Amino acid sequence: MSESNLDHYRSDFARLDAGFSGDRNGHGWLHQIRKSALDLFMEEGFPTQRDEEWRFTDVAPIARKRFLEVDSGKVNSVEQSLVDSLLFPAGSAYQLVFVNGEYSDKLSQVENLPDGVEISNLATILASNPKRLEPYLARHADPRSSPFTAWNTAFMREGAYLNIPSGAILDRPIHLVYLFLEASEPTVVHPRNLIVTGSNAQATIVESYVSLSDSVYLTNTVTEIVWESIRSSTITRFSARAARRFISPQCRRIRAGAAVFSLSASIWVEDLPVATSTRSWMPKAAMYR
Repeated sequence: MSESNLDHYRSDFARLDAGFSGDRNGHGWLHQIRKSALDLFMEEGFPTQRDEEWRFTDVAPIARKRFLEVDSGKVNSVEQSLVDSLLFPAGSAYQLVFVNGEYSDKLSQVENLPDGVEISNLATILASNPKRLEPYLARHADPRSSPFTAWNTAFMREGAYLNIPSGAILDRPIHLVYLFLEASEPTVVHPRNLIVTGSNAQATIVESYVSLSDSVYLTNTVTEIVWESIRSSTITRFSARAARRFISPQCRRIRAGAAVFSLSASIWVEDLPVATSTRSWMPKAAMYR
């Protein structure tokens, strides 16, 4: 990544950080996490094919391009009729819809939740009671694991927050929909999804990333999943549809339990997928069962 781009992203952070002043009002842990992640990203930059884990993946097109922060002021400009074809039929799924990275209450459907189940957006929890997130947020998706994760952590402010308590079994999927509108310049958004599940909890989660134009955008998503025990079961399916786009690797981490979890990472540049890889983690406890 060029020095000029580094300077731009540092300036972007400084501008956004001014709006994160609430982080320092009794919740300094969040500001410190963001600041440390930015410093890490500035120090390391994007990976290159000289790095072992990235030797088959060329992210130079992303590193060379200057991505602007997405325009979040258009969240109310999308009508229901425009997105109906992208959603599950009404009543068949819980659906959180984000437009250019901002949560849309108008387009979302989260009524009639089972007792104790919480389906919300991250910004609402950060504004009302960020202390609730302190044991989980950025505690398991380590910014040191990838420059993309560090970049996301520095800029994280919105995404899905799901809390599925012990014993809860959801009879319909949770659909996370990220819509992107037309932009004159390449833009970036950093969705941060936090999913916390108790023991014996079961849910199906679908993530969809959809561009409503031919604009170039970068979706740098981190989905952080926390299980409390091996008997928890969370199934995630990632899907994407767009015309011209960059989609960065997603990062998922688990805590406790002994489940096998698969991470899929794909990067598309323009219309062509340039790299796809899948890896699995199995906690040591699982190896002896």
